[in-house]
Formats: sequence, C-alpha cells, structure tokens
Amino acid sequence: MLDQNNDYSSAGPGYKRRMRRERLRKESTVGETGSTRKKSKHRPKPYSAKPAKEEHLKRNITPRGLKERIRRLVLIYPDQSALDICETLHNHGWPGSGVLVGGVRQEMREIVKMLDQYELINRDALKAFRRAYQDEAKIRWDR
Repeated sequence: MLDQNNDYSSAGPGYKRRMRRERLRKESTVGETGSTRKKSKHRPKPYSAKPAKEEHLKRNITPRGLKERIRRLVLIYPDQSALDICETLHNHGWPGSGVLVGGVRQEMREIVKMLDQYELINRDALKAFRRAYQDEAKIRWDR
C-alpha cells in the first residue's frame, strides 16, 4: 500500500514492530556517562528497605527445638488435643502444622504410657512437673 511519500514503508506484517522499535530508539536517552538507557515508566519507591525485625522474632527455630517444645507441651498438658497444642504454639510465634503436632503428640503419649506401664517413670515427679509448669507464663518461649 502506498502512503504519502509514495513508498511501501507502512506495508507488510512487520509495520507495527518496526514503528515500535523506531519509537523506542528515539525515546532512549544518552546518560551522563555516555551510555544509552531507556526511560523508565516506573519510579523507584522512596524507601524500599525491608522493615527491621523485632528482637524476639530473631530466634533460631530448629526442627529439634520445635519437637522438644511440642513434647514439653504434651507432658504439661496431657489432656489437650493436637489442635489446642498447635494453637498454643502459634500464639507464641512457633511454626508447626497440625499433622506435625499430632504425630509428635501421639508418639510422646505412647512413650509416657509405656514408661508408666513398666514403672520406669516416677508418677509423683511427673505430677509435680505438671503443677510447676501449668501456668504458661512459666514456660520459656524464647528458646
């Protein structure tokens, strides 16, 4: 198709691409260092740094530490369900799914029953331990 200049520059399927490339070439600017840069449509955010984490959230949570925390909660609260223990963990900022808590809780309950059956555990000491740590404020959550 002929245009005003009597040539075929606007003809063919690549016309839009050619025009876009030409427009981008015109928009590119030469910076102070002499390098060619495109103008950015997006401006940088005024403050893009991450917010500082709070000190109590900087603890190192390991799988062993998490399992030890769940076992301790099972010893202190033998009548709580796995979901209650999971909720207690989440309230104090410890990760852990219901499946993990349920598995560790079941294993710990079986161990305590077996030790009690073979009289390898002191029931009075276990009751004293439960009484001493019944209040959640006495449990150290920072480790």
